[in-house]
Amino acid sequence: MTRHPLGETRERREALTKQALAGAVRSRMAARRLRQTDLARWSGVSRSFVQAVLRAEAAVPLSMFLELSHGLGLDDACELLRDVLDRRVELRRQLRRGVQ
Repeated sequence: MTRHPLGETRERREALTKQALAGAVRSRMAARRLRQTDLARWSGVSRSFVQAVLRAEAAVPLSMFLELSHGLGLDDACELLRDVLDRRVELRRQLRRGVQ
C-alpha cells in the first residue's frame, strides 16, 4: 500500500491527481485519435467538462470517471485508474528531482 508522502497536503494530492488524469485522458484520446467532442458525446458529458479535465481543472466524481472510461472505450475502468495512479507517482518523482 502506498502512503502519501510526509507533509503532502490534500490540496497538493488533488492537484497531482488532476494533472495525472489529464495526462492519462489526453494520452488515450491521442492513441484512439478521439476528438474532445467525440469523448464528450460517448461519455455523456459536456465538451466544456472534457476541456476542464484536460486542463487539470475539474474535480471528477467517481460516476463521471466511469463515464469518461466508457467514452475512452475501456472495458475496465481500473485500467484508467491504474494509469492515473502511476502518472501521479511519476509526477511526484519529477517534483522531488526538481526540488533537490
